[in-house]
Amino acid sequence: MPASAEQPRVSFIIPSYRSAETLPRCLGSVFGQRTAVPFEVLVIDSSGGEGQESLVRSFPAARWIFPEARLLPGAARNRGLAEARGALAAFVDSDVVLDSDWLERALEHFGDGHAAILGALAPYPEKNRPGLCLFHVQFSRYFPGTPRSEPPMAATFALLLRAAEARAAGGFAEDLPMLEDFEFSLRLRALCRRPIRFHPALRARHINKKGWAVLRAQLRSHGLWAARVRRRPGFPGGFLVRAPLLALALPPYRLLLTAGRTLRWGPGPFLRFLLLAPALAWCFWVWAWAFFRSARGHA
Repeated sequence: MPASAEQPRVSFIIPSYRSAETLPRCLGSVFGQRTAVPFEVLVIDSSGGEGQESLVRSFPAARWIFPEARLLPGAARNRGLAEARGALAAFVDSDVVLDSDWLERALEHFGDGHAAILGALAPYPEKNRPGLCLFHVQFSRYFPGTPRSEPPMAATFALLLRAAEARAAGGFAEDLPMLEDFEFSLRLRALCRRPIRFHPALRARHINKKGWAVLRAQLRSHGLWAARVRRRPGFPGGFLVRAPLLALALPPYRLLLTAGRTLRWGPGPFLRFLLLAPALAWCFWVWAWAFFRSARGHA
């Protein structure tokens, strides 16, 4: 069902920067939602003209916003939130493909007792070993098979919440190139005094980045910013910045944690994890070393 011309109940907000390779699949999944609920789709694309005309022609029902300068993800989401007309906002990353019943299931399981809801994330079906490694490092807490829970923080790969509450919480930090969603969700939960809900019935897939060089650069950036964001008041794990040597002990712990989460997912994913395990051990070490250097003030 295409987005409705009537007053939307839900505003899908998709930040984009040079996402021409993944954005069509993302938008196709959003416009392909099987629902009678009226919704709108806002794309905040700060790519600077790269592939924009073709995308606009392919998805004319979307509301396209083209900032004059590049916006970091938090700033792009804030721009979309300011323009959104729906009472509910659904933040979706441009490299995420939603199952066709994602919105219906999100509305079904999102109640007054929760500040936001998100669901399970699996890799997009493609053979891409570096991308699968990065996926395991970033998203293991959201693997299919994870039971319903109330996590302290939430990622915004596909997150539904109340637009007014997101605005009241101050929106997303605009100076963080990553982890701005975790920082935002902490403030949202504190404002609403209600937990965030994880429900595995909401399903989406992530289109992973490609290449070992890209993987290494991403791991270093994640480690660096994971240390920097933990210097902010109230962010969990601040003790790791005060005692950075502890971060160097994290790789085996995180590898075992990921193993358990993958085993809960199923035998096929666990076999894939075993094949990836040596590379994942290296990934966790690269992340930990970047965190250590950042916490020590060397990055």
